[in-house]
Amino acid sequence: MAFIKIDRCLINSYCFSNPNNLKIWIWMLLKANFKKTFASINIGRGTATVEVNRGQFIFGRFKAEEELDMNGSLIYRALKKFEELEQIIIETNNQYSLITICNYDSYQSNNSNSEQQKNNERTMNEQGMNISKEGLEGKEGKEESNAHLKNSNLYRQPIIPNLEEVEQAFLSSGGNKEMAKIFFDKNSATGWFLKGSPIINFRNLLPSFISNFKTLSNNGTNKLTAEQKFDFYKNYSDRFD
Repeated sequence: MAFIKIDRCLINSYCFSNPNNLKIWIWMLLKANFKKTFASINIGRGTATVEVNRGQFIFGRFKAEEELDMNGSLIYRALKKFEELEQIIIETNNQYSLITICNYDSYQSNNSNSEQQKNNERTMNEQGMNISKEGLEGKEGKEESNAHLKNSNLYRQPIIPNLEEVEQAFLSSGGNKEMAKIFFDKNSATGWFLKGSPIINFRNLLPSFISNFKTLSNNGTNKLTAEQKFDFYKNYSDRFD
């Protein structure tokens, strides 16, 4: 099997709104096994054999950075968002990470007839669409369901600034270009969505971001190291937004 299937619903999904997220999602589909295999993993001075089922793949940060040509922090943020949306499951131990793509069999089926039937029954949750089936089949009928969809975050798009706009906003708010770059990269990795909602006016987020960034870096007197920046992405930024 030398191909994968892409659901048409992808065009309306969360990941489609951001080029980095879309690239990572398609990369995962390409990496995932289409049948069960066994992988040999180097552990210390020895090796271990790991069962990798259909729809799963072994994830390595450095390999992902090389193949995607992306910063590791951007990849990490995208994967955590996909996990939050229940598109993937990440199982991690001290040797490796195993990623499972949810609903893989729903749209990678080899049976074309079965696939056609599933297309008619499939819920809007698949391939990143975070709308419940109940919302589409409300008691008020199809008209009310359509109105609900149009008002949902799926159809609302963020207003995405460029880096220069973000830098100017930070400078006028008491921040600096280093803060602006981290803020810009962080939100670019999530498609400029915050907790499932599109960011319409990023300037509203600056006061708390700048305040907590300064607290982390000793009131702004010291610049953050590369390790501290990654730590800020991973452990602090979600709480500060």
